[in-house]
Amino acid sequence: MSLLDTVFTNLAQAAGGPSAPPASGGGLAVFANILIVLAVLLGVVLCLVIFVTGKGDAMSGGGGSVRTSFKGKAGFDDQISNWTFMGGIAFMALCALADILNHWAAR
Repeated sequence: MSLLDTVFTNLAQAAGGPSAPPASGGGLAVFANILIVLAVLLGVVLCLVIFVTGKGDAMSGGGGSVRTSFKGKAGFDDQISNWTFMGGIAFMALCALADILNHWAAR
């Protein structure tokens, strides 16, 4: 019996439920669920960032225009745009990885 099975069995017994271990693929399914929770949290953060900074053209992402200052430093809008882009990539990767792990756990 793995450590996760023992933990789930003890939690179920403490709650007064049956003491059966989780369904097949226990470790992968738990890890996939953790990834789903992280993806949901990241999605909420991305929505908040877009709603807060969506007032101007900083989130337009098009046109190819350069919005840097004279000294070449990226401004706040540029940084938020880059963070949002990277967060979107991370969100898609988390969702894809969670889906793959769920399919492996179901086998």
